[in-house]
Amino acid sequence: MLPLPEEPLVPRLVESDAAFYVGVGAFAVAVFVCGVAAGIASGAIDPSRRELVGFGVGFGLFTCSYLFAIVAYRHIQR
Repeated sequence: MLPLPEEPLVPRLVESDAAFYVGVGAFAVAVFVCGVAAGIASGAIDPSRRELVGFGVGFGLFTCSYLFAIVAYRHIQR
C-alpha cells in the first residue's frame, strides 16, 4: 500500500489567490473552446460567419483584461 502524502494535492497547487484565478481563467477558456467546437460540430455555428470572429475577439479581450487583473493583483500583493 502506498503512503499518503502529508497534505492534499489541491492546497499545494493552489497556494495563492493568483494561482486559483489562473485556474479559473484556464477553465473559462477551455469551456469557451469546447462550446465553440461543439457548436461547429453540431452545425449550429457556421465558422465562416463574421459573428464568430467578433465573438472570439470579444472573448480574447475579456481574457486579456482578466490576465491583466491577475498581474495587477500579484503586483499589489508584493
